[in-house]
Amino acid sequence: MKKYSKAWKDWIGDEAYETMRRWGYFSMDFRKADGGIVQRGSRVIVLNTQAANGLNWWLLGERNDPGNHMAWLEQELREVEEAKGIAYIIGHI
Repeated sequence: MKKYSKAWKDWIGDEAYETMRRWGYFSMDFRKADGGIVQRGSRVIVLNTQAANGLNWWLLGERNDPGNHMAWLEQELREVEEAKGIAYIIGHI
């Protein structure tokens, strides 16, 4: 993940970069191309779908929510809901 997260750092910002570097998932404010906020409280949430890939042999050692991915997602969605924002969820491997 370190190689990919470095390539994305300028696009996603420092906070998202640190989360992606460590866990492969991240979220960030949803912004227009000019940097303006689309809607306050809205987030782009990027899941690491490799955590659910049955062919990922690394999962054999950690079968319960690797990297606390689902707990993190639940918290992200709770914050978006409380802010009356919109969540855009995408996945990647």
